[in-house]
Amino acid sequence: MNARPSLSVMFFAGSVPADRTDRYRLVHDAAAAADRLGYEAIWLPERHFDAFGGLFPNPSVLAAALAGTTTRCHLRAGSVVAPLHDPIRIAEEWSVVDNLSGGGRIGLSIGSGWNTNDFVLAPDRYETRVADSRDSIAELRTLWAGRRVARRNGSGRTVEVAIQPPPLSSELPLWLTASGNPDTFTAAGRLGTNLLTHLLGQDLGELAGKIGRVSGGRRIAVPALSEAVVEELLDERTRRFFDDASLLGAVPKCLAMLEAVTAAGVDEVACLIDFGPSRQLVLDSLNRLATLARPEVEGAVNVGTP
Repeated sequence: MNARPSLSVMFFAGSVPADRTDRYRLVHDAAAAADRLGYEAIWLPERHFDAFGGLFPNPSVLAAALAGTTTRCHLRAGSVVAPLHDPIRIAEEWSVVDNLSGGGRIGLSIGSGWNTNDFVLAPDRYETRVADSRDSIAELRTLWAGRRVARRNGSGRTVEVAIQPPPLSSELPLWLTASGNPDTFTAAGRLGTNLLTHLLGQDLGELAGKIGRVSGGRRIAVPALSEAVVEELLDERTRRFFDDASLLGAVPKCLAMLEAVTAAGVDEVACLIDFGPSRQLVLDSLNRLATLARPEVEGAVNVGTP
């Protein structure tokens, strides 16, 4: 395991900006900054039917747009709500992104979903969403490897289909999204996936115990709070995030946090970007956070505060 986790950036929510001509400017600018500053990956969510997160109905569409404006950052779905889609469609879309990005730069975290309104896209799958999301992993791997899967066509015949275009990458990196349920950690170990989780509702001690359920040297990624939430540090819960679950404050405090998550078994920290602060404040924060990935950094400059 690395001495420190790698740093990535993650989008999750944010209201739709009022300027209809420039709604994705922060996404593009933050991705360009992450690519330039050496962040490992850009995580894009899947959200539906709500202004909170409404910029992100399909992570593959945004990843395709960013494939042409980045050169080294990995482009990852965090998460694809797998029960809403046929695995054929997921594999097809991300094969396009793999081709557009030159190969070797994509990854998917598979989520089961939780918002009942999202399931207007697949209402019959809500009750079986956890099993369906895990079952999709085998078919995604089959399709990515160039093999065929069976489906019924428009005339009622069973046919076998393979995705086009073929991906450039020989393997599809997969994560399983865990909200904290220990069974999901166990499932990641069984399915041979990496794991995407968070520190909301679980502390590092709990997380370390759950990570022990994941075997085989799999990658563990954890979103951390950053500059975007500094104005919300008002109550006890957010104070706990500042002290124990964030990269906010002076460099020594942030380095200690990275060492703690490393000790817990985490090898990647995804820094959450929000749309409340000014665009420049977010980009300045990305610049400061990037210094944490440098082994020589031991100073006392604030990272997550202006």
